[in-house]
Amino acid sequence: MAKFTPAPQGTALPRIVEALLPRKSELVVRSLRRIRTEIALYRDTDLITDDDLHRSVTSNIDYIIGNIVDGGTLDLRAPEQTGRARASTSVPLADVLAAYRLTFSLIWTEVASVATQFRRTEPVRVDPGRLTPLTPGVASDYGPPRG
Repeated sequence: MAKFTPAPQGTALPRIVEALLPRKSELVVRSLRRIRTEIALYRDTDLITDDDLHRSVTSNIDYIIGNIVDGGTLDLRAPEQTGRARASTSVPLADVLAAYRLTFSLIWTEVASVATQFRRTEPVRVDPGRLTPLTPGVASDYGPPRG
């Protein structure tokens, strides 16, 4: 498992996460809509049901938000489960990663928005590098690239 350092002291990251958590359900719904709208393959609800997509987006948002602040070992179970599930139904890795990036982009936009609100009262440092080691687990079940 990958190592991940805790958020540096003096950052607003724990407060940002605290502000995002009550909105998690809304973020899941917004992510689902974007994925279904922007990625053609995900429009097929027979291939990936609403329940399945909701479950994987929820666990991936939990994973992203949880790792903004926490340190230690990254728990890659959420992206690995998504990768396995999508690989088993022959969803192309590019579409899986596109869906993950849409969700990540939504969360990052929300982090930036909350950070901007906090900036009015305190200095805020947000390192986007804390949020990027997220795709290895998704891709692991697709095997080596085909050539």
